[in-house]
Amino acid sequence: MFEAFGYKQLVFEPFFGGGLVTALAIPVIYLTGVGPLFFVMLAVFVIAVLTGLFYVHPRETKDRELHTREMEQQERAATDPEPARSVPGLTPAPPGSDNEIIGHESQREAPAS
Repeated sequence: MFEAFGYKQLVFEPFFGGGLVTALAIPVIYLTGVGPLFFVMLAVFVIAVLTGLFYVHPRETKDRELHTREMEQQERAATDPEPARSVPGLTPAPPGSDNEIIGHESQREAPAS
């Protein structure tokens, strides 16, 4: 998100941030009148708005949706209980037990009869 702002500033800053346009505005208005400069700046403005609406906005929306899906998956993974491990020969511990794994089946004692 901030990267897009940085790239935009590289293009806009020399023209609209107190650089070339500000320095040349008075001489250009004096030489040509208000009309030509107004229409040139209007054209630059319209191009910038259309670029934002039809090029930047769809990409930003796509990136935002992808980020939202990733965050939802991470949130679900954090709130869901850990999936049961399936290790051959090991039995999962019963619910409420402090041990995660009881042990290998051959290490368990047979019940006394």
